[in-house]
Amino acid sequence: MIEMIPSELALAFLLAFIIDFVFGDPPNRFHPICFFAKFADFAEKLFRKTGNGFIPGAFAAAVSIAPFAVSAYILVSIAEARLGGNAAILSASVFLYFSFAPAGLAKHAQAVLDRLRNSDLPGASKSLSMMVGRNTQRLDQEGLVKACVESVAENFTDGVASPLFYASLGFALFGAPGFAAFAVLYRGANTLDSMWGKKNERYLRFGTLAARFDDILNFIPARLALPIVSLSALLRGLDWKNAFRIGMRDSDKHESPNSAWTEAAFSGALGLRLGGTAFYGDRKVEHPEIGEALEPANPDKIRKAIELMLISSFIFAATLIAFAAASSASVEILRSIWSAGHTVAFPKRIVFHFNKFKL
Repeated sequence: MIEMIPSELALAFLLAFIIDFVFGDPPNRFHPICFFAKFADFAEKLFRKTGNGFIPGAFAAAVSIAPFAVSAYILVSIAEARLGGNAAILSASVFLYFSFAPAGLAKHAQAVLDRLRNSDLPGASKSLSMMVGRNTQRLDQEGLVKACVESVAENFTDGVASPLFYASLGFALFGAPGFAAFAVLYRGANTLDSMWGKKNERYLRFGTLAARFDDILNFIPARLALPIVSLSALLRGLDWKNAFRIGMRDSDKHESPNSAWTEAAFSGALGLRLGGTAFYGDRKVEHPEIGEALEPANPDKIRKAIELMLISSFIFAATLIAFAAASSASVEILRSIWSAGHTVAFPKRIVFHFNKFKL
């Protein structure tokens, strides 16, 4: 019997989006990511006692992430065993809610936009500083707009697309418990990259695994995001052809192997040139330029970037659901063909969780 995994996956996504847009991000002192960061700090101090190289950093990363991912799996499994499948879907969606942030990303960008509309450059600079690591006080209005759009574009991958992708992969492999565990695993890896993936003396070797693991995890979602953002640009009435063209052309113009895929797509859709000179404290850094300056970088570009990010978020989730439905139907067809051509019975205890294909 093939159960309706696509509908269950859709429900889990829908609940996570609803919770995110209704409640927003929890206060920092209550957010599980803050607890994770504190635990990671503890793991770092513990393993640095054995050295500052790659191996201690690798063990610290594993010890930091594993307990949270395993705990998510166990908690949703308990909910499923005691309260049923609907409770498992609801609890799994809560873990995705803690692991992605489309509403939070839109809220932070909207705060920048509101202050720019009121000609409050210092306020806009302060709001932008909550989104980026660069020195925002050096930026004029055009610089604030471009930096905000760049942040929305880059964070679409690690704040939306990748959590959705790995939650769906976990669901395919292990059902609702896997959905929760894989979402938490990704968020943990991404958080460690932001904490330890720094190219300085302290983390150059210790943080290598955290940085590379995050790069590996984002590799597929970042590339899937390009056609999704291009399609979303079409639906929003933006330049979808330029989004795809610039996305393909400038996808390698970033220090990260993944960030430029969405940054380039957004820059093409909005007609902006992103990247270039940035200050981190008093340190000047020249980033590769992405896109073409076809239109002025006015505050309205932030509004369009927010809308493009939200549309892309929903379409990315819908694409994953459609893939699950197509995969489920394909396996059912293959099973029918196999059963029609063979008289040997299937083993009775094999379970293929990708489509709940129970034999």
